[in-house]
Amino acid sequence: MYQCDNSSKCISIYRLNDNVRDCPYNDDEQLTMVNSTCKLDYFKNYFKCKKENRCISRHLVGNGICDCTEHEPGLCEDENPDYDLSRKKVSFQTICDGFTELLPIIIDGQNQTDETECEQWSCNNTYTHCNSLWNCFDGADEIDCDRSPTINCPLYHHIRISSNTTQFMCLPIEKANNGQIDCLGGTDEPKLCRSHDHILSSGYFYCEQNNKGICLSPSYLCEHEE
Repeated sequence: MYQCDNSSKCISIYRLNDNVRDCPYNDDEQLTMVNSTCKLDYFKNYFKCKKENRCISRHLVGNGICDCTEHEPGLCEDENPDYDLSRKKVSFQTICDGFTELLPIIIDGQNQTDETECEQWSCNNTYTHCNSLWNCFDGADEIDCDRSPTINCPLYHHIRISSNTTQFMCLPIEKANNGQIDCLGGTDEPKLCRSHDHILSSGYFYCEQNNKGICLSPSYLCEHEE
């Protein structure tokens, strides 16, 4: 049980941080974390909103409502499980892959990331070739990776879906990441979503809403909501 501040009222611990005010001073909705751990022992089964340093009831996770702070339109910790705000380590093959995965740290007076001093590192190598990620700016490392392609394309072309016809098309590599969206969901312009947030996972769907570009998790697609 949890006793409300300045009150004799007690409520179930399962009613803490559930977006319903039960205590007179609303303290049941304002409990936070201390030193990255939940303040109360019975919070161990709660979901931690890392960026805003608080806990929410687990039944609020994946409920279609952003209960943690929304960082970008359509991106929320408790609604996007693949959105990692606390990443501190990356796998070896993602070093110098063209995308900054880690927050910069200062070493010898300079900002250093996993993309620092990569001039001699080829973007198309054993680790990056055909890994389903565009490690090269134009996606050259993902050319001719499908052994059973939907359509046959010439060399140095990506198989994509046209944003105009919604049919499969062959996209010349020169048009990849050139700032012009040619394919459905902006799949030919992955830099659009990766530039929104350096720790945003790949594979997001780019669309425009109210003249503003947003990146949606694949889990939001085809859910009968616009």
